[in-house]
Amino acid sequence: MIPGTDVIGAVGFCWGGRYAILQAHGPNLATPGEIGGVDAAFAAHPSLVAVPGDFDPVSRPLSLAFGTKDSLLDEGTRGKIVDLMAGKKEVKHEIRLYEEQVHGFALRSDWSSEKDKKAMDEATRQGIEWMEKYLRSGKE
Repeated sequence: MIPGTDVIGAVGFCWGGRYAILQAHGPNLATPGEIGGVDAAFAAHPSLVAVPGDFDPVSRPLSLAFGTKDSLLDEGTRGKIVDLMAGKKEVKHEIRLYEEQVHGFALRSDWSSEKDKKAMDEATRQGIEWMEKYLRSGKE
């Protein structure tokens, strides 16, 4: 371990969002080196997720940013994720829906649209604030 690095977070967008979610599973003590083990994770417009498989094992703080018009994460799948995470009372989590936002909105929105720029900025703040809350302040 590097001195001063006693916490770690994972941030992912699109297919990388899925891997941030997987890292929020917590450490797999039975199989060292396997996925999981970050202290907090943030995923924006994740894709290729398995529901419930990728979300059932989540045990670390997880923040999710979804666009309501995401072609890779339909309303039914989003609803299943929301319901599943709502049942995980012991896990700190948040899910924010960004109205009228398409897949990729947090990284490649239309800069000429004030609505899209605002959503991109808010998702950026969401991720930063989540990491500050769970990494800087000693894992609330």
